[in-house]
Amino acid sequence: MLSDLKQWEIIEHGAEGKGRRELHRIYEFKTFEAAFQFMSAAATRIVSAQDHHPRWENMYKRVEVWLSTFDLEDQISDRDLKLARSLEQLWEELDEWKFDIS
Repeated sequence: MLSDLKQWEIIEHGAEGKGRRELHRIYEFKTFEAAFQFMSAAATRIVSAQDHHPRWENMYKRVEVWLSTFDLEDQISDRDLKLARSLEQLWEELDEWKFDIS
């Protein structure tokens, strides 16, 4: 499932097979502004177009992302994989702002 998403991992919450499963990734940037630019570009160019919304958090130069599908009881779906791939593509486009420690 994650062969082309090497920096992503699957996180499980709760009892195995009965809890929430999410794709998870941490992005590190050179500046707060670059991290915010990434989130802003993702929101306007990707999230809105795909109508699929991440759970994410920005802490200074770091953006942490969790993806799952609410309609599937918080399991990972093709929509989550598509969004993860799109975020990775944006990450590559913003190369001059990033600092990857993952």
